[in-house]
Amino acid sequence: AMSTGVKTTIGAIGVGPDGKPVRTAAQAAKAGGKRIGLLTTSEIWDASPAAFSVHARSRSESESIVEQYLALEPDVLMGGGADLFLPAPSGKRKDGKDIIAGFRAKGYAVARNAAELRAAGARRVLGLFSEESLAHTIDREGNDEPTLAQMTEAALRTLSADSPQGFFLFVENESTDTLGHRNDAARLMREMWTFDDAVKVALE
Repeated sequence: AMSTGVKTTIGAIGVGPDGKPVRTAAQAAKAGGKRIGLLTTSEIWDASPAAFSVHARSRSESESIVEQYLALEPDVLMGGGADLFLPAPSGKRKDGKDIIAGFRAKGYAVARNAAELRAAGARRVLGLFSEESLAHTIDREGNDEPTLAQMTEAALRTLSADSPQGFFLFVENESTDTLGHRNDAARLMREMWTFDDAVKVALE
């Protein structure tokens, strides 16, 4: 509802109560000539980034959501969930499609860790930093995944280049949701601080 202005059924993505697609925030921005980006600490095909960009009768239609990203061509797409961009044995797609190769063919730089993200100089970036969701901040010692602030900085740098009409960027720390469900106060507090770091980057 926040993305489309239309109330819908629980679990639905970018569709009305009748199941028919309605224009999402990212689609409206792109139609207005803006560049668009989506990033999350969850799988990039998770409900929130998907609801702000594409369409599905159910949030569980993950393979379809990933294919719709390829068709939508957001200028920045970052998070976890690499397993549904690749077929077996490298991933879990059942249709045999290599979606990462599809993004590369469209001129995207593909980053799989923090170092590759820092080096990505392309006008469009696909960042897939984990097979599933990204690690929680408190558990990241020795981890090569970028922080939410680093992803935000990279996304803003990419989107602000050559964007006379401006841009739309969705940034989510989904870990606050997961850890709230678990009543894990220590990890939840760290994720709130992590989100503060990303907000600081955006404000600057």
